[in-house]
Amino acid sequence: MPLERRYLPPKALDSIFTHFYEATNGSQQSYAKQLFPSLQTKLVLDLGTPTPFTLDSGNQAEIEKYMIIGPSKRVIKYNMVPASHIFVANFNMDGFYRLFSCSPPRRLTREYNQFQTYHPCILDLHQQLQNEPDPQNYLAILSQICLQYLSRRHPVADLLDRPIANNLSPIKSVARQTSLSERHLQTIHKAQFGFTAKEALRYRRFSNLIKYMELLSVTMLHRKIQRGFQK
Repeated sequence: MPLERRYLPPKALDSIFTHFYEATNGSQQSYAKQLFPSLQTKLVLDLGTPTPFTLDSGNQAEIEKYMIIGPSKRVIKYNMVPASHIFVANFNMDGFYRLFSCSPPRRLTREYNQFQTYHPCILDLHQQLQNEPDPQNYLAILSQICLQYLSRRHPVADLLDRPIANNLSPIKSVARQTSLSERHLQTIHKAQFGFTAKEALRYRRFSNLIKYMELLSVTMLHRKIQRGFQK
């Protein structure tokens, strides 16, 4: 099985990334893996043998250094071939926009490999991570490079990202606080976060349902164990 690691972002980048995932296949076998649906944009850096990913069209494409995966509504499959090594950065809300000054892609296609004709931030990350033999130094490299390109957060994005009770629309809430129209706020939301406020609300409800089902499953398992001990 591939060696897998998960990293939390350093304090300086915790508003940009939620977490990082690394996988290395040092065996002679290939392993089918998948990324689950998420609104979070992902930057996949290929540090070893090119890793085949399945595109939205159903065709396969090998990563040539990196691939950007925008908000995905379906499972994304990939194959960890021998000597493959990937590093996945999961962006936090408007983290992608703040780092690259543009919106994330909407679909997984071959063209995303050519994003901004290889953005210098990604090129620096790919080169330095690929040449670094010790994964324990990855976070320091990420901080050093990303902080050079990071921009300040849009003040309206900060308002749109604040939690709102009872799953109310952040668009309506911010519109009441500011003189901006709901249509203009929707444009800002999609540009900064890469998805609409409605998509975010649906995804939040879906995530809460999954968490509830997981908690219910654990509770039922715990009760079964207790009944087993009482027999």
